[in-house]
Amino acid sequence: MNSARHLLMGVGVVGVIAAALTAQRRDWTEIGPKPISGRVYTGRVSAIAPSTKNANLYYVAGADGGVWKTTDGGTNWQPIGDFLPTTATGALCLDPSNDQVLWVGTGEANFAHHSRYGVGIAKTVDGGNNWVVYGEAAFGGRCISRIRIDPKNRSVLYATSTHAGGFLPPKTAARGHPGTNGPLGVWKSGDGGETWTQLTNGIPSNLSATDLVIDPVNPATLYAAYGDIFGDTRNGIYKTTDGGKTWSKQTSGLPSNPGRVSLSIAPSRAQRLYAIFVNRSSASSGGASTLGAYKTDNGGANWSRMSAAGNFQ
Repeated sequence: MNSARHLLMGVGVVGVIAAALTAQRRDWTEIGPKPISGRVYTGRVSAIAPSTKNANLYYVAGADGGVWKTTDGGTNWQPIGDFLPTTATGALCLDPSNDQVLWVGTGEANFAHHSRYGVGIAKTVDGGNNWVVYGEAAFGGRCISRIRIDPKNRSVLYATSTHAGGFLPPKTAARGHPGTNGPLGVWKSGDGGETWTQLTNGIPSNLSATDLVIDPVNPATLYAAYGDIFGDTRNGIYKTTDGGKTWSKQTSGLPSNPGRVSLSIAPSRAQRLYAIFVNRSSASSGGASTLGAYKTDNGGANWSRMSAAGNFQ
């Protein structure tokens, strides 16, 4: 597997891409989970969650391959999500204070025909031995694109959701699930992910939200990316400074009516963010090439386009 390509496409690590515009090329080495015997490729990686306490502990999500875990830096891997109600996975979130507590957002939020729907957000408190699934009523039939935990209050989480994948017509990957056309956007939990409330004041409530970041210094400040792949004038970046009660759209220096949008925030410089904008997709999946990479150093008040990175979608 070409790990660099899969990480950039599947996980959407915007900071890596932005750094690559100025830094020297770095090589990647595949560490697994290994492909099926006798085949070159197995599938996409949709999320990675490394422990901040144990350099050898990683959790990895396959787009439709469930959740995997390594405790020896990638030499060996074990599947830990085989008993979840679905193997379609879009997001992982690891508690920074306890690396045995993991949230898994089900449903692959990458919009393709094979980006199957999810059934909520699963949680383990023992490293994957046991699971509880929450939020099926809120998220079932759709996909979780990102989960973030408040760095100062581990009971507070945020999640973003998208519709299931598919073209001609859209959402075919929802397979007729009754929640196919349910609400989309940004959600908040105050009880560790057991219950979820949709945030709607100043942000869309029926449009796919593709990414979310939290200010590491002031966690009441968040940035949400809306990026329905077929384009929408409401697509773009929204900011809140009151924990999601109210939001405002960031527009200075950013494209209008794009497709998918991804976000990253600098851990050591909270006012610096990076964003990747993608061109709108046609109804038959064509045209969704890279529109541009953008950067702000003042918390989103103004954005500037970075040097051309080429098309890496």
